[in-house]
Amino acid sequence: VDRTGQEIEVPLDKYDHVGKIVTGVAGVIIGGERTTDQRIVGVKFGYVNLRGKEILPITLDYAEDFRDGVAIAGKNERFGLINQNGQPLTPLEKYQAVTRLGVGPEQTIFKVAVADNRNGILDVNGSVILPETYSYINTARYLENGMVIADSLGKSALINGATGEQKTAFAYSSMYPIDRIGHLFKVELAGNRYGIIDTTGTIRLPVEYQYIPTYYSSSLSAVPIRKKGTDDVAGKYGVLNLYTLKEVIPFRYESIDFIGKTDFIKAKLGDKYQVLNLKGDKQISEDFDELLFDYKLADGTQAVVSYDSKWGLLDVQLKNYQVPLEYDTLMYLRYKNLFLAKKAGKYGIINTKNEIMLAFEYDKIEVTRYWDVDYYLVKKNNLWGYLDDEFQVKIDFRFSNANKFYEDRAYAIEKGVEQFIDVDGNVLFKAFQGYGCLWRGSWSDDMMKVANKCGGKETLDQRFGYVNDKGELVIPTIYESAGNFSKGKVRVTKDGSTFYIDKTGKCVKDCPDE
Repeated sequence: VDRTGQEIEVPLDKYDHVGKIVTGVAGVIIGGERTTDQRIVGVKFGYVNLRGKEILPITLDYAEDFRDGVAIAGKNERFGLINQNGQPLTPLEKYQAVTRLGVGPEQTIFKVAVADNRNGILDVNGSVILPETYSYINTARYLENGMVIADSLGKSALINGATGEQKTAFAYSSMYPIDRIGHLFKVELAGNRYGIIDTTGTIRLPVEYQYIPTYYSSSLSAVPIRKKGTDDVAGKYGVLNLYTLKEVIPFRYESIDFIGKTDFIKAKLGDKYQVLNLKGDKQISEDFDELLFDYKLADGTQAVVSYDSKWGLLDVQLKNYQVPLEYDTLMYLRYKNLFLAKKAGKYGIINTKNEIMLAFEYDKIEVTRYWDVDYYLVKKNNLWGYLDDEFQVKIDFRFSNANKFYEDRAYAIEKGVEQFIDVDGNVLFKAFQGYGCLWRGSWSDDMMKVANKCGGKETLDQRFGYVNDKGELVIPTIYESAGNFSKGKVRVTKDGSTFYIDKTGKCVKDCPDE
């Protein structure tokens, strides 16, 4: 029924689907079946009024609901526009693509494309606003400011999308809307010179800069840009406020980057780094050798800094030291919110308050995250062992060399013998069981690559095979090259032929004798 209670005479049992009813017209669908590759084929679209009369035959391959009295419809992978009386506003097989933009009849336009990558714009009556002669039309900011960017013969211009009024000549090498500042556009001229224009085409910032970003992080809409020219600030970076286009920080820096989503700036002056606020004042007095940021620190965005070859950590205001400048190395361990640090030639672990979590008594510490648990592969007194997530000894110090765990196994050398151990330190199997050496790090699909003789890289006289998870040689070392198993098979080369074998060594694909 309609709003008055009068019965609508659309025969629902006749159609497979009835769409949204808009100003007395509904789109309908009949037919269609799903193929083995999950595509739906054989669907036909059309339109009926509230009395069930077809205003456009159900022969279309595509039809959308009406908005503002117009709908996009198509046949044979081509598209056009129709009104709600079923009258075509354009031929329905004219355009390769039609895209609706805007809300309301005065703002709605349609971007259309024809062969040879030519684009244009139509109004709600199907009348041409821009002919299909443009190689590209950027409509990204149309809903915000009514403007589109059109490209022709390698040049860009700013055009009112609803009226076709040209705001600039086709004079710019490129043109891009500036993020979140709807009335401004970055433009480029020959020689990599950049400036800013507004929606009237007026130049607001002279086209004489080497770098202007089109997006930014600062909440105050300030962006770093680079000056071009022959004066004493040529090639230097400064900061402009995008709303006023006035200089916030002078052009004197080698580089400028905003720090995360804060209003603080990392600025390079000479070969040193400074932390600045948006007034250009230094947050902290030192000029640093390095200024590194980890935006995922649990305490908030902070800076790991280096000064005179020592490392420390600044607080979230980037004004004070949370960890003093006393470490030779400082590396953030994200999952634990801790730092791996080196001091006086030894490694340890501290928290963000500079409290020692693991004493500085190790020659080396490597962190491995396995099944959501942190393991620490550590070296002490020239022997390797493993610590658990709480820094307790998990596997004692008995290895002259050891690797991180992978697929519940780790490669290790104990008293000169190559072996694989499990996460409790138990020996799974040792090498030299019919093959020369393990090709460590290549576990895959419970199979491991081995070689007839050792060497850090594959050499001409090496041959490769595979052991299973018990260390048994199940595929002999006869292949000139070999990959890693995946889904029960692996790619190998023998006597110059490349093919695939399974876990028994049987050829299963691209076999040489086929």
